[in-house]
Amino acid sequence: MRNRIGSRAGVVLALCATLAGGCGGGGASLAPQSPSEQNAQRGAVALDLQFASIPLSRAASGKAGISRTPVTRAVYPGNIPYGALSVRVTVVNPTTGATLAPPRIITAPADTNGLKPLINVQYAALPVGPVRVDVAAFPNDNATGTVLAVGSVSGQITALQTTALSAPMTLTIVKITANPSQVNLAADGDRATITVMGTDGSGQLLDLPYMFVPNDPDMVSVTVDPQNHGMATIVSANIRGTTRITAYDPNSELFTVIRIILN
Repeated sequence: MRNRIGSRAGVVLALCATLAGGCGGGGASLAPQSPSEQNAQRGAVALDLQFASIPLSRAASGKAGISRTPVTRAVYPGNIPYGALSVRVTVVNPTTGATLAPPRIITAPADTNGLKPLINVQYAALPVGPVRVDVAAFPNDNATGTVLAVGSVSGQITALQTTALSAPMTLTIVKITANPSQVNLAADGDRATITVMGTDGSGQLLDLPYMFVPNDPDMVSVTVDPQNHGMATIVSANIRGTTRITAYDPNSELFTVIRIILN
């Protein structure tokens, strides 16, 4: 089972990338010694990722918080969407289009004593001038799969200084559906499988950890497939009637309702 990212800020995970010299000692000096060297002065960038997420404990509180009352989102500096396992970071000069540092793939950190580490990416020795940092979150730890969220931030690199930037991430999901949307079961132990699918604006499927909330747990139980978080098995109880299961994405609050008929 893949580790998922929650929405708590904790310790800082510092990741450094340089064009020359590495992080810390051993690199070329930033102190200018001549006019030509002054033109080649460099500065640093410290990047925080931001995602306005819903605490999972509140997102999972039930259908009222999903379909009727929006849950207050809290911005956690360093946080990325729940379900994202890596983030690709690129740094460019927006004026010239030149790449200022090699692309980085940041693997999502695991829990530390129940806290989610911040993701702070540091770049040293970047050329002075305008800078734009683009970020994209992915469902796999090697930055593959359909993009779950994107972000971008611009700034100005100043010689001998660190420019602090924060990149707010926006989800790509626009719709969530279920197949089938209605299930007929015999009472007392009958079962069926339902699949939830989220799609982006281009209609591409997204690999996200969807959640399932039965309207009446006494009528049906739901078990999520640990290998496919968009798939769940429902089992009927010895009660006849009609009920619902709400399936939702905890990042966006988008949801769909599956009607369950017990005969």
